[in-house]
Amino acid sequence: MHKITIMQMIGYGDRTRREAEVVRLFQEKYPELPPISQGTVSKIEKQFRERGHVRQLKKNPPNKLSDDQKLDVMLMLGENPHTSSRQTDSALNISHSSILRVLSENQMHPYKLVPTNELAEDDCDRRILFCEKIVQMIDDNTLQIENVLFSDESTFTLYGHVKRQSCRYWSRENPHWMRELHTKTVRIPSSTKSQGSQLRCIRLPPMEAYLPILNPAASRYPSSCCLLHITDIGE
Repeated sequence: MHKITIMQMIGYGDRTRREAEVVRLFQEKYPELPPISQGTVSKIEKQFRERGHVRQLKKNPPNKLSDDQKLDVMLMLGENPHTSSRQTDSALNISHSSILRVLSENQMHPYKLVPTNELAEDDCDRRILFCEKIVQMIDDNTLQIENVLFSDESTFTLYGHVKRQSCRYWSRENPHWMRELHTKTVRIPSSTKSQGSQLRCIRLPPMEAYLPILNPAASRYPSSCCLLHITDIGE
C-alpha cells in the first residue's frame, strides 16, 4: 500500500518530484511510520519502470524431488562416500541445494580428513626412555639446558599431497576414516640454540644424511652443547 502512495508522490511524466521531496512528503503524511530513505524511493521507482507494478514477486517453491531421485542420491554416496555434493548434482542433474537438502534429511554429514601420525608399539617406551635419559643427564650435571641445540623439521611432499579441503567422507556417524600416505618427501630441518642462533640445511631420509652438516656447525658451540634430534625418538 505504501509503495503505491510513494509512486503517487513521485508523479508521472513531466510532473515528477525528486527523491528528497518524496521523502519529505511521506514523512509529513505518515509521521507515525519509520522514515524512508531516498534509496527506497529510487528502488520503488525502478521496480515500477521495469515491471509495470510494485507488487511483491512470489518466490518459486523449491524443486520437490521424487522418492526415486532421493534414492539415487543416497545410492551414489553409498557406493562412494568420497563423492562430493558438487559431483553428485552434476552426475544426477539435480540442483546442488536439493542434494544438500536430501543429505540433511538423511542426517548425512561430510567428515574431513585429519592427518595424524601412526604410532608404533615401542614409541611410548622410546619416549619415556628419552625423557629418563635427559633427566638423568641434568641430575648428573652433564647437560645444561641453556646449551641444548634442538632440531625440528618440516616435510615437503614431491607428489601425492593430500588436500584436506577436497577430502570428504559422507556418513551418518564418524567413520574414523584412515588414509595411508607413502610419498617421497624432502625434509627441511631447522636447529636452534637457546641464544637464538639458527642453522638450516636440506636432508633426504634417512636422518644420517644431514648429520655431517649439523655436527661441524654444532662444534662451534661450547663442549657442553648437546645436539638433540627430535626424530631420534620416533616420528
